[in-house]
Amino acid sequence: MEYEHWGVIGGALAPKRTDFTTVQAEKPLELIYVCDNDFAGKDVLQSISKLVNYPLKGIMFENSFPKSWDMADPLPRSMFSSGGRWIGKQLRSYMKPATWATVQRKEERKIITSIKKDFAEEWSHCVNPDVYVHHEWSDKIYGPDQFNDVVSPYSDVTDTATLLRKTDACKQAVLQYEPGLPPGVYISNDDRFINTHKPSNIKAEAGDVDKWTDFMKCLVPIMKDRQHLLRWCATLIARPEIKMHYGVLLISETQGVGKGTLGERILGPLVGVANVSQPSEHDIVDSAFNYWSAHKRLAVVHEIYAGHSAKAYNRLKSLVTDKTITVSKKYLAEYQIENWLHIFACSNSKRALKLDDQDRRWLVPAIGDDKRNATYWQEFNHWLTQDGGLSIIKWWAEQFILQHGSVMPGQSAPSTVAKDEVVREGWSPGQHWVADFLDRMKRKYAGKKLYMTDVDLIEGIKQVMHNGRQSEFLERTYTVQKVAKKCGWHVGRERVYAREWTPTSSRARLIASTAALANITKPEQEAQFPDAKFLHVVQQGQNTESETEF
Repeated sequence: MEYEHWGVIGGALAPKRTDFTTVQAEKPLELIYVCDNDFAGKDVLQSISKLVNYPLKGIMFENSFPKSWDMADPLPRSMFSSGGRWIGKQLRSYMKPATWATVQRKEERKIITSIKKDFAEEWSHCVNPDVYVHHEWSDKIYGPDQFNDVVSPYSDVTDTATLLRKTDACKQAVLQYEPGLPPGVYISNDDRFINTHKPSNIKAEAGDVDKWTDFMKCLVPIMKDRQHLLRWCATLIARPEIKMHYGVLLISETQGVGKGTLGERILGPLVGVANVSQPSEHDIVDSAFNYWSAHKRLAVVHEIYAGHSAKAYNRLKSLVTDKTITVSKKYLAEYQIENWLHIFACSNSKRALKLDDQDRRWLVPAIGDDKRNATYWQEFNHWLTQDGGLSIIKWWAEQFILQHGSVMPGQSAPSTVAKDEVVREGWSPGQHWVADFLDRMKRKYAGKKLYMTDVDLIEGIKQVMHNGRQSEFLERTYTVQKVAKKCGWHVGRERVYAREWTPTSSRARLIASTAALANITKPEQEAQFPDAKFLHVVQQGQNTESETEF
């Protein structure tokens, strides 16, 4: 048994009748006062704090408990599942710091107020930024005014922050967020820091994982894609010391397939509510403040696309891979902190993010369109919340890592067919024209080896998409080359110059259906490929047609 129960003589109405020196003499490892669930029972905590003269925590219950409920009463039935399993909050969820902050003494005709040692040992003052953090509730970060508000019931003065600021023993240089370490004070790079990470309170529990695996099979029907997503989820849950360098993007036009359930109702609680944010697209794209990304391991974005695909991608890419981020919060000076954020984004559009074929930051698995009925979701959510499903998934994650390994730091996102589709959706009209042209030529000249130049393809875009006029939006050769590679063609390593190939006198690279053909450098080398055909995409003086080589 962790705790021993002591009663307070006279209860909440007469705390001064109790001799608290007996408590001090026992020197308990942890002293907690449990308030009755009414105003008088909660109000007396301040008096107890001052009288007990010892490090103290208080427990205050809320409306899920009956009015005037106390420790002698039975626990509410709503906190047990139908099978008798405890589904209420942990006792520490109701706790709060309640150590009295100050001590006063009279010197001559003045009252001198100073910080109590017990209080100072529980708190840290961080220099950059100027904030205050309780060692046990390190996920809660208070500016000076907020700190004064929080501790004012347990202090003789209004400005407790100024007194604590003068206590060198509780002064730390910086804030840090280190999921691989327990909460506490550490030294790194010669700086003392307070770790603001607070792990999830969900404990792993062995059990039947069929409901979890069935949910994931329905959400991600393709086994290879599902395995990639499962590894990402297991690493996020069971290996908090690993910062993965790619996020997850789930795209499905069908509503109700489980994207939000995975992010908000499964991964969120398992990472820990204090470590999760839910930014809107406005927060990501338009807001000058990015505090939603600081001191977090997971950001769940419920809808990523509202016509800002390129801007959203650019704003998110640094959060996915950069080692540190500069935190900007209203009314707080900017500061740097190590970046541990992982992005879990959902969308109903393939234009959610403007990805290119070199992207390494996003895993895009193919999402199924099987919409489960209301009964399924009721039963699944009941399993998650009342039958220990979340604890079982945490156990599954630990076992998965042991059997299959985790995502490694620095590892790039695996490629998927669904991601290729997203890449193509982000192409310009000119890029789509190039892809369509290359596909048509393969069909028209099936079995032949084909080759052409990149500058000729750009001229084709100019003729078809811009009526032969120069445009600032005309694609570059590098863009055309990337499209060709995506379509299964090969690009020559060297630039070539021959009037037979480039009548406009431009140096160009060959694009061919085979690697060997793409890397010839002179027209006479064509003889090595008797079945090869050079395509003049655009002949000088002619407009491009839509169906033939030109």
